[in-house]
Formats: sequence, structure tokens, C-alpha cells
Amino acid sequence: MSILCLTFVTQKAWGDDDLPKRGLVMHYSPYASAKNGPYYDVVSRKPLQSYNAATGAMQTYKQKKAGLFGDDDWGFKLDSCLMFDTDLKLSRKNAQMTIMLYVDGENAATTPGPVALMRSGQPDSLWYYPITVEKNRMIYMEGKPTPEDSAMVKSRWHFDIENGGCSTIFILIDQKTGCHTIYMRDSASVFYNDRLSQLDEMPDRLLFTQQDNSIIHAFAFWNRLLTVAEIQHYYTGSLSKEYAAKHQIKTPVPIVGNIDEADGVLMHGWGWRTWGWTIGLVVLIIIWAVRRIRNIRVHYAFSGSPLIVLAGIFGTYYLQANLSFDIENMWIFNTVNILAYYFVSFRADPTYNIKNPSGVGSVVGFIGNTFGMLGEILDSIPHTMWEVTYVNRRTGEKSTTIERQNNLIISLFWIIFIIFVIWLFIIFSQIIFYILPLITVFKFIVNFFKERKAFREAQQMTQA
Repeated sequence: MSILCLTFVTQKAWGDDDLPKRGLVMHYSPYASAKNGPYYDVVSRKPLQSYNAATGAMQTYKQKKAGLFGDDDWGFKLDSCLMFDTDLKLSRKNAQMTIMLYVDGENAATTPGPVALMRSGQPDSLWYYPITVEKNRMIYMEGKPTPEDSAMVKSRWHFDIENGGCSTIFILIDQKTGCHTIYMRDSASVFYNDRLSQLDEMPDRLLFTQQDNSIIHAFAFWNRLLTVAEIQHYYTGSLSKEYAAKHQIKTPVPIVGNIDEADGVLMHGWGWRTWGWTIGLVVLIIIWAVRRIRNIRVHYAFSGSPLIVLAGIFGTYYLQANLSFDIENMWIFNTVNILAYYFVSFRADPTYNIKNPSGVGSVVGFIGNTFGMLGEILDSIPHTMWEVTYVNRRTGEKSTTIERQNNLIISLFWIIFIIFVIWLFIIFSQIIFYILPLITVFKFIVNFFKERKAFREAQQMTQA
């Protein structure tokens, strides 16, 4: 049985010693090939090239930024169609293929890819995309759950981040039967798509297709099928035997017939805890709103912490920008958390004992006070004022200015201190949503009893 095996690897770059050598046709890794340039295949000894799908023309790929790599990520960005111009060495008798792809798990891709199989000079309408890796670490597939099924279905699976914001995916395809088997660290899937078996000729090139904000960190290609043991070794070979025994590759299960049901939930990663807290906090907001409407004529004052509100807002932005979490649309959960805390922090104040400004005013005031404190710190640094006279060489005109020279040691201390505080704030903003639901519930209960006490005091004052 001829087998076409695609292996997408999305976790860590294998070292040269970890890669099976038999059948290895291409291997790109900036860690292994930096001495020959960042975009170099150590097996075929060919550089990465830009590919023009309209004309078939190729030219050596050049990064847009200076330096060894374009940014802090090692690898190449899919800002255009790219390929290593190497024959895949496939035939009808030998249709086995393995592709290792180590990609960034936080890509924002919304186009097919990141790889396609094709013949040299083929138009893009004939390219074959085994899978599509898209936003928030989603793999989209199209095929039949079993060979007996007649209808093609679409499905999606979510893959875990394994290390350094990347993850590993293996795809095995039997060209004759159309069987695609996909392995990820935490799951495995199987489906059937016989489009490759309908081709008149075998594909001879693998193309990296253009995808927004996608990075290829490492890549390898074999013209044979990697074994399950080799795949298992990739995940656990460098770890202990005990760990390897507990983390065996999952048994592939057929894809589901509806793309929205692939995860078994409306949004991936929304387990009972996330749903429970989200629904519970919404109920809490509703209860607070009902109480507020009943006390519509009573003065309400903000008694919460503007630091928590600010950390929640910044944390939502920071996490969403980095997509380093496993909950799809986590911003919904975060927003409910922030709103719940914000609203329940307003409590009835019939006696006007709470002197804090309004909620928004508290946050704005907190930011203002922070900048005011920074200004006081700068003013407190010991300094010397120098009168400096500048002379224009051409005209001889003199000008005098006053320059401030701060104490270097004290300035360095405050710079380190401010950086440390900012670092703590970023850390706090990332973990705030682990504790914010508990803080909100506690705040709701405490405010309930404080309101009862405030109403009793107001009633006593009225009676008096």
C-alpha cells in the first residue's frame, strides 16, 4: 500500500541527532543551519526561495529586516509563497511522504496552508492542501469519516501548545485509499480524502503558502512514512521513561461531520469551570442590577480597587494579543469578570460615607496618581544644574542653556525599581482572572452586608 505521510511538527525544533535519517529529503532548522544562513536546507543544500504562482518564477528569499533573523522568532514568515526547490522523490511505487513542520501556535492565519502539494508550474487551483492551520491553533480538515461515507465533511481540531508557544502535528496520508491520519500531542484524528489519488502525476514540490502572521520555525521532509514509535519519540524521547509511559500517542478517531461540533462545545476550551464562572458572574450582575433598580433613588458609590480594574483591562489586551491560552474567545470570559467586579463594587451609600470617586473616575485618578508619583520620583533624584554655553562656529553667536545632570547611581536604582514594578503588574494582569471571580463573589457578599448596615444606620438617622 503506497502511503503519503505528511508530518506537521509544531512544538520544538529537533536537533540533528533526533531526526530519522532514512528517507530524509529536506531539513530546515535555523538552529542547525545558521552557519549557512537562516534560510538553508542542510540536506538538499538549497536556499529558501520566493515562488511566483502566476509565472512559476523563483528567486532567493530575502528577509525584509536587517540582521540574521527578521525578529525575535527563529524561522521565516509566510509573507509570500516560499519553497525549497527540491524534488520530493515520489513515485507511484513510492508515494510515502512525511513532512515535519514546527510552526508558531499563535498565528492569525485565515487562508489555506501553511503548506500545499503541487507539481512544478501548476496553477494554484490545482494545489492540494492537506489541512489548514488557522487562528488560535485550530486545524481545519476536509474528508469523509470512513471510506464508506459518500459525503465530504469539514471538521476542526485544536492543538496544544507544547513548548515555547509552538506545537507538533503529524499527518499521514495513504494516497491510494485517501486515508489521512493526524497526530497531535493531545489528540489524533483520521479522515479520508482521495483527491491525491485522482491526480495524473505525483506531486514533486511542497510549497509554503502565504499566511498572515504565520512563522515556520523548523521543517523536514521524508519520502517515507514515519512510524508511530518515531512520532512518539519526538514527543517524549528526551524525557523520562515514566513521563513517556504516561503520555502515549492517542488513538485516532474519525472526524466529526459538523465543523462546529468538532470540539463538542460551542467554543473550544470552555469546560464546566469556565462556563460555570461565566454564567455565575452574569447572574451576579443581574442580581446586583435588580437591587440597584429597587434602590434607584439611593446613592451608590464605588468601593472597589481601580488597580484590579486596570489590571483586568490590560490583562485582557495582553492575553488576547499573545493568544497564549487554550480557551477560544477567552476575551468573553475576561470581559464578564471585569464587568462583574466593576458593578458589584458599587454599593448603596445612603449616608454618603464613601468618599471615593466614581468607578471610571477612580481608574483615571489612579493612572493620574501613578504618573504623579513618577514625577515625584524624578524630582527626588539628586541632581546638579549646569549652565552650558554653546558657540556657533559659523557666526560666533553664543547661547546659554541650563542642563540637569542626575545622580547616576540613584537614577539606575529607580529605573530598576520601576521596571520591576511594571513586570509585577504584567504578571498580575495575566493571573488576575484566576482569582478575580473569587474576589468578585467575596466583594458581592461583603457589600450585601455593608448595605444592610448602611440602610439601618440611615433609618436610625431618619427616626432620630
